[in-house]
Amino acid sequence: MGNLEQALEYILKSLSTGREINSWVTEAYTLNTLGTIYDELGDYGNALDYYHQSLVIRRQAGDKWGEAGSLDNIGNIYLKQGITSMQLNFFQQSLSMSRSVEDKKGEANVLFHLAKIEYLQNNHSAAFERAQQTPANKGTDS
Repeated sequence: MGNLEQALEYILKSLSTGREINSWVTEAYTLNTLGTIYDELGDYGNALDYYHQSLVIRRQAGDKWGEAGSLDNIGNIYLKQGITSMQLNFFQQSLSMSRSVEDKKGEANVLFHLAKIEYLQNNHSAAFERAQQTPANKGTDS
């Protein structure tokens, strides 16, 4: 646990520095990193809080790539919690944003999550169809 505590200390220092120098990139990235750590620890409340903070900053900055990633991260937390209406909302927003910036990797990631939802709901044929929508399966360049 000592390594985790030290890692969090460094990350919080990075967040503080990002705020001191008015670097929205550093602040948004660091908040996202904190979200990821808490996600991995299974602390979904804190993960959501940090992901939402990162999303707000990325939206204010007009960072559509980062916004799509934050939306996907939030959707993934709701997926882990089984909150279907929320996960679908965030994944659909992320999919739309990923497509608008032609982020094929982000699009494929969100489509994977949507296919997983279909599979978990025993809609296996819909899951397969969703998986076929990924950019690699459509024959586009990635």
